[in-house]
Amino acid sequence: GQWVLATGLSPDGKSILANDPISGKVVALTFDPATGAVGPVAGFYDAKSKGIVSLADSSGALPAGADIGPLKDFTSSTFFAVKVQ
Repeated sequence: GQWVLATGLSPDGKSILANDPISGKVVALTFDPATGAVGPVAGFYDAKSKGIVSLADSSGALPAGADIGPLKDFTSSTFFAVKVQ
């Protein structure tokens, strides 16, 4: 199955940023800070603009042969958190 490694929150706190091993990009999972609910992939995170590029608009920014099909259907079914002190 598809997996991603969450690494932090977007600057606006409305997305969880995660490394996607298939595309080699940072993806943004939708996140509701009020409820803690994690939703589907909203798109790819663009560090330059500090914004999110939708999956539909990202084809020119992906490595050759990258398949974003699994990301379109990705849902967070299980997760665990690690706190480093």
